[in-house]
Amino acid sequence: MNYYTPCLPIKPKTFELDIFYYEVFMLNKILSITPHDQIERNAVIECFLIHARNLIDFLENKRMHGDDLTCIDFIDEKKKKIDAIEIKLANDYKEKINKHLSHMTKQRVGEKIMWDMEYLRNQLNNEIKQFLKKLPNSYFPTIEGKSRKEFEDIIK
Repeated sequence: MNYYTPCLPIKPKTFELDIFYYEVFMLNKILSITPHDQIERNAVIECFLIHARNLIDFLENKRMHGDDLTCIDFIDEKKKKIDAIEIKLANDYKEKINKHLSHMTKQRVGEKIMWDMEYLRNQLNNEIKQFLKKLPNSYFPTIEGKSRKEFEDIIK
């Protein structure tokens, strides 16, 4: 079976915001799935955490590669780059996501993590709201037709 990841055509100005929308959508909607077995539980957790990690890197301006999107790729009403937003998370969540999800590490052996996904989602949504407030109306609607309200409705 073949699968593909969503791909958006490169168009001027706002295609980046559609990619951001996808990440926010997945972060907030994946937890509505009721898993029926361990594989489905793992898939929900991993899906949630990878989108959480992508959004943390985006908001904190953690550009690992030259083509990574981050918040400073956007400008505010004064035509200044939007500053990075530090995500304050308890329990070393950022490091744990990297060590337990994104990389095969020795630290994973023997350490079971109880992920508080509601906490992570709420913390990230608070910072996503701050980012959205800084965006001028000229970014909306996006190339995919997403309005500011559609973003706000996802993170309520």
